[in-house]
Amino acid sequence: HISPSLWINGLLAIISDLSSDSSEEIRTKIPPLIALYTKQLQSAREKTLLSAKFVLFIRDSSESVRVAAAESLVTLCTSLDPSSNLVTVIPAARQLLNDQSELTRTTMKKNIGPLVAQLGKQADRSLVSQYCNALFSTDANVAYAAAYSFPAVAISIGPDRFDELRSGFDQASASREFMVRRTLAYGIIEYATILGSEDLYEASMNFLKDIPSVAIGVLTNLDRIIEFFIDKKEDFFFALQNPKRFKEWRLRMEISKQLRKCQKYYKKEDLVEIAKQLVIDDVWVVRNDAVNSFIDLMDEDDIEFVGMLVNGKEYYIREEAANIIRLLPEDLLINNEIGIIKALRKLSDDKVANVRIEAAKATRVLLKIMEDNEDLKELDEKFKNDIDVDVVYSINNDIEDENGGGDNEEEEEEGD
Repeated sequence: HISPSLWINGLLAIISDLSSDSSEEIRTKIPPLIALYTKQLQSAREKTLLSAKFVLFIRDSSESVRVAAAESLVTLCTSLDPSSNLVTVIPAARQLLNDQSELTRTTMKKNIGPLVAQLGKQADRSLVSQYCNALFSTDANVAYAAAYSFPAVAISIGPDRFDELRSGFDQASASREFMVRRTLAYGIIEYATILGSEDLYEASMNFLKDIPSVAIGVLTNLDRIIEFFIDKKEDFFFALQNPKRFKEWRLRMEISKQLRKCQKYYKKEDLVEIAKQLVIDDVWVVRNDAVNSFIDLMDEDDIEFVGMLVNGKEYYIREEAANIIRLLPEDLLINNEIGIIKALRKLSDDKVANVRIEAAKATRVLLKIMEDNEDLKELDEKFKNDIDVDVVYSINNDIEDENGGGDNEEEEEEGD
């Protein structure tokens, strides 16, 4: 690799010659090369000389060449100083946005977000307005690309100029394309400080009340959003309630995660009741996470719930009973020793091998805490003589993954 600075004059001559080459395929390769080489140059003068050649290609007669220029403009922008961007990049962007070719215009619109984000406060009102037009474009791909870059755009131009984005944001937030709304919802925590308090509250609430595929964007960062509205935290509690209303398992799992994160805002007794619903979820990954939430939120009064799980109709509910016993804090284990061992005895007689496997794991863990417990030693011996080899393995070997379960089970149940 030879630095382009060592042969800048030759490079400029070559690009000038190639700009008029009869092959549009060759000319199409030049705009990205100009952007790349400009980035590698150190001298401001050399950067200016090379980037000036870019103009030749935004006016090329071939659509594919102009499309290549539109795709390379952001890279060129990152390579130049502010004054060069004003002279070269911004005029080029305006020309490409008004190109005679729809494909060229569309390509530039897809890249207008990253370009404005890179220009930051250099981006004038007309360019920000063009970005807003892209946000609520009827072309779903353009609107999605613009929504994806919204956090970067909002942060780069700053809160003082958010009014220039407001119309675009409002229309995009109500877009008919759920992917646009979903993208804005996922990114809201990134641009939260740019929005005013009222705008952030309204947008968060609207997204949370949107369809599940959109709501999950805010739900994923609910604890961080609530930090902005401590005095209104109760307004957000509905997002955690009744998780079974969501058919999509990913939302239920996010709710489980948020139960742990939001315990600093809400009463544990309210959150643990939601965790109980998720512990018996149909999907393994949800149950697996919900067990952690239940353990984190439970107290002495919730031990009774474990007994209910032991008698669960579905085998996977009885599995979770064993998982909870295995993860119980030591003080709760000791205080409820008799009831816990009784539960393990019942699980040790379960007809389903998977339940006995989890019970064996729990027994092995409890034996490390209560080494002299004769009842546990008896259960240990019982599992070692089980007819299922996996049960025997579980009692004889330490648990590598304390969360239990396996990939195959997750794959089977993900189709919720």
